[in-house]
Amino acid sequence: NGGQGSDTLLGGTGVDTYVLNTGAGQGIDTVLDSDRTGYLRDDTTSNPIVLTGGDQFGDNRVFRGKDANGVSHLYTFVTGNRSTGGDLMVDGAMLIKDYKPGQGNDMGITMSGPAAQANPTTTHDIKGDPLIHSATVSSIPSDWVTISSVSNGNGTYTVEYFLVDADRNPIEGGYQSRNDYLSGTGASDHIKGLGGIDTFADAVVRAANDSAWRAAA
Repeated sequence: NGGQGSDTLLGGTGVDTYVLNTGAGQGIDTVLDSDRTGYLRDDTTSNPIVLTGGDQFGDNRVFRGKDANGVSHLYTFVTGNRSTGGDLMVDGAMLIKDYKPGQGNDMGITMSGPAAQANPTTTHDIKGDPLIHSATVSSIPSDWVTISSVSNGNGTYTVEYFLVDADRNPIEGGYQSRNDYLSGTGASDHIKGLGGIDTFADAVVRAANDSAWRAAA
């Protein structure tokens, strides 16, 4: 334990424990462990816990993980990366010099690839590419969006249209590819544009086969 200020901690041979200090005035402690066999321990909580590493957070130089207390820690290679090893900074407070994955006990730290990202839970699906209908009418119902309209000269029109809900989103999606404008609602929405170049009202995304999630308001 280096205590206040920036210190150099020399571990030598054997299983050594290094205390991570992140409070004010603690500085940055540098760890030199010759056989790379040791542990980092966080004493900033009432239940001191050993740090075990985390998942890739960006490229293979930055990792983030939670300890057994649920406290998040950030691991950053200031030189090298996960594959080559290098100088590893922990929480901006402790620098492990020449950290080498696969040597010793890895200082108790394991760096993993990116964690799988699960899709959020949603309660409302919105799909683009609506089913297109055709009809001859004298007026347009409020739940229709017309694509084309041709006057028949007798007070009626032949129109192509699709059906929409109260938020003006298609209610019969997943058919002909088209450019859609889709709006999020007050629910937790899963918005799928499908074909075409689509615009999402809450987080504009312009791409083919796009998909977005929106949390409830």
